[in-house]
Amino acid sequence: MDDWSPDDICSTAEPYSTTSNGSAPMLDDSHPYFLVPLAQLVAEGFEQSIDNLAKRLGDAVLFNDVGQRCVTRATAASLFADRAAKQEIERRKRAEANAERRRRRAEQRQQRHEAQRATPPPRPGLPAALATAEYDPERW
Repeated sequence: MDDWSPDDICSTAEPYSTTSNGSAPMLDDSHPYFLVPLAQLVAEGFEQSIDNLAKRLGDAVLFNDVGQRCVTRATAASLFADRAAKQEIERRKRAEANAERRRRRAEQRQQRHEAQRATPPPRPGLPAALATAEYDPERW
């Protein structure tokens, strides 16, 4: 066991390929370095199980060098971007609902305040119900 090297357990394949003319390297999305296991995406909450996520992603599912079901980083990034967009839409809806609720409460407070101003102060010796009943702001 003393004669092992990291190459025995790690892939030494380059995570990129060169173009046909040998110029600048191009990233290879299907290389194991650039694959995201479905288990990690399930842990992130994209589905309840790996099988469900694999069904949902269909042909985008690949197998890495150890046999795990994976997707490319680009596919994983699109899942995260889609989720972020949906969360932003939900956040905006909640903010709009909260703003509408605050607007209605302010309107109700204003109506109560106006109703209190329209009610005259009670006269001494006169029951409050009678004083309110005979008060008509249009007449005064």
